[in-house]
Amino acid sequence: MKRLIIAWLLLAFVILSGWLGQTYLGYATQRLETQAAEAQKLSENDEWETAYETCEKLHREWKQLHDILCLFVDHGMLENIEKEIAVLPQICRDRDVIQLRRHCILIETYADHLKQSEKLSWKNIL
Repeated sequence: MKRLIIAWLLLAFVILSGWLGQTYLGYATQRLETQAAEAQKLSENDEWETAYETCEKLHREWKQLHDILCLFVDHGMLENIEKEIAVLPQICRDRDVIQLRRHCILIETYADHLKQSEKLSWKNIL
């Protein structure tokens, strides 16, 4: 009987860990998409200083998000996002709307792909 209780507790722990991971991943990708869209919008309105601050804030938040995401997400996907985020402040300094838009769209695409690839579904399980 003790073994059965331990097995149920382990199953509950695994399910809870998976659910918490999915919740955090949803939060993290939403933050990335929101801030990238905000930086893109600010650059299109020629508010470059605010766009630069938004990109710096995105970079700082990404460092915190990355530390937790790397525990349960493929590191290759995280590197793609990190590369795009790293160049945003310099693009804001150069005031290149087209390049900023391109990198923000890539961040949003990578974040969406990350969310979809880690979603608990039959497609991802099989």
